[in-house]
Amino acid sequence: MTELIHPNWYAVYTRSRHEKLVEQMLRRQSVQTYLPLRRTWSRRRDRRVTIELPALPGYVFAHCALYGEVRAKIKKTPGVIRVVENAGQPCVIPESQIESLRIVLDRSGDAEAHSPFLLWWYRRVPLRSYVHGWKISPSQYINQDLATIWLSEPECGECLATAPETQRKRAEAVK
Repeated sequence: MTELIHPNWYAVYTRSRHEKLVEQMLRRQSVQTYLPLRRTWSRRRDRRVTIELPALPGYVFAHCALYGEVRAKIKKTPGVIRVVENAGQPCVIPESQIESLRIVLDRSGDAEAHSPFLLWWYRRVPLRSYVHGWKISPSQYINQDLATIWLSEPECGECLATAPETQRKRAEAVK
């Protein structure tokens, strides 16, 4: 309970795309906040501009002594869903983690400096008879690994006719 009396960092979960609004509202209520922002490119009709988006969408960090009145003030702020908790107690975020987040975001000055290159492709497999006609695409949800692929069934029925089970059944039917 003593950690609620001393000022600590807490994560505040916000509504989608309300992070900047929540930060402004909490600052007006004299709560120290930190909203980690990253720069990215945005394409407009006639140009590309650099915009700042939340690095951790849906979260704003608040530095305060979280006793009842302050907690109620934070929860009543428009756009706030809840203070991040574990077993009913607000989770204290160490100062070192907030500071390292600030350092990382300050040092990545270029827009999209660390964005991964994602390759998405579809192709049909003509070489193996048991996957002939199937679509192959890399999984974008399993660690972004191009070695992990999804196979989707062929749309035509004749591709299924070349599968090994079908060939074995045909051979047995001929005998």
